[in-house]
Amino acid sequence: MAEEGLPIHFIVPEFPGTGESGWAEVMYVDIVKGTEVEELAKVFQRIAHEVEPQVEIALLTGYSPVLEEALEQLFAEAPVWAERFPTGGRVAPDRGG
Repeated sequence: MAEEGLPIHFIVPEFPGTGESGWAEVMYVDIVKGTEVEELAKVFQRIAHEVEPQVEIALLTGYSPVLEEALEQLFAEAPVWAERFPTGGRVAPDRGG
């Protein structure tokens, strides 16, 4: 929708009393105790924490990578994403609404 010129932006809330903005999200890649596919689950865990898969997942889903190196590679391969994902010093100001 942003590509169509609609005024869509990330709104990054301020942490009360800190003067700092940001958000936190947690995603787990766990192995269930007693699983019959423990070795396969461990392989998936390792893959999920590598740069290339994170870049590919970002390109396919629109979810931001968590590794800084993956984020940098994503921006190098597809610069349009640099405007979509707020990072450190590049968070767009709260535009309200």
